[in-house]
Amino acid sequence: MRVLIFGASVAQGFYDTRGGWVARLWEYYTKKLLAGGQDTTIFNLGISGDGSDRLVKRFENETKARKFPGEEFAFVFSIGTNNSWARGNGETVSTPEKYAEDIRELIRQARQYSPRVMFIGIAPCDENRSHPVPWNKDIFFTNERIRLFDQTLEKVCGEEGVKYLPIFDELKSRLAADEDIYEDGLHPNDTGHQLIFELVRPALDEVLNT
Repeated sequence: MRVLIFGASVAQGFYDTRGGWVARLWEYYTKKLLAGGQDTTIFNLGISGDGSDRLVKRFENETKARKFPGEEFAFVFSIGTNNSWARGNGETVSTPEKYAEDIRELIRQARQYSPRVMFIGIAPCDENRSHPVPWNKDIFFTNERIRLFDQTLEKVCGEEGVKYLPIFDELKSRLAADEDIYEDGLHPNDTGHQLIFELVRPALDEVLNT
């Protein structure tokens, strides 16, 4: 089974010294294989800065490049944070309506290769450090906007009959308790990536075994 994980910087692994929650999945499934389990190969296709529109454009080529005779696919998507930001003047880069269109298109494309499709909900931000973000004083992330896009994702997945894994509330509760899980306003540290891995692993196991 080839598991293609698409996303942006958090999927890519910023800022985990072990490579992120996707790398931890790779380690987990490799250990299972070595113990005599199913051959499951994880591909990290996260690209920093990606939004759903850019992911739609690259999905087909990325998937075709990893097609191999006799291998089945499963798809995991973690996308939406970069759809939610706004500029200081109030200008937004995306809308929930356009995001919903992109998610439906990703589902349509993925289903041409496999019925095993899963979306991970959008993680919250630490507004004390994301409003604005440290690297650009004109870019603002808020949990109100992130929640709006996450609810859109959940709704589309429900309508399409696709697995949706919520993570917003769990991570937000950890932030509210002043747990050290983020490196900056958006990207988890080692502890945060471990938490996401622990949330994703059983859900992905369920998808792979269906």
